[in-house]
Amino acid sequence: MFFRLADGFCTANQPNKLLLKIVYLDNGTGSWNLRYDTTNGMQEALSVTNTDSGQWRETSAVVSDAAMQHGGPRGADLILASQKGDCIFHLIEVQRVAD
Repeated sequence: MFFRLADGFCTANQPNKLLLKIVYLDNGTGSWNLRYDTTNGMQEALSVTNTDSGQWRETSAVVSDAAMQHGGPRGADLILASQKGDCIFHLIEVQRVAD
């Protein structure tokens, strides 16, 4: 899935510090990753392999080099991609983090 943040969410031409949070269903043994637009192209923030607990899980990463200037494929700022199997997501949250 491709996500584009609102124009002006991040300061252009400089790295931004963000908290990226995902809520997903830990069902099966599928795997997925979250990539984000940085000042140096798309980078991986998270990589998860489900453990089949059947529980809703939350995972997060703080990144300090986010650009979010629509530099990914299809103009994306975030890409949430299944690497193996079916994955179910509930929430993607993006928060600015003060230095």
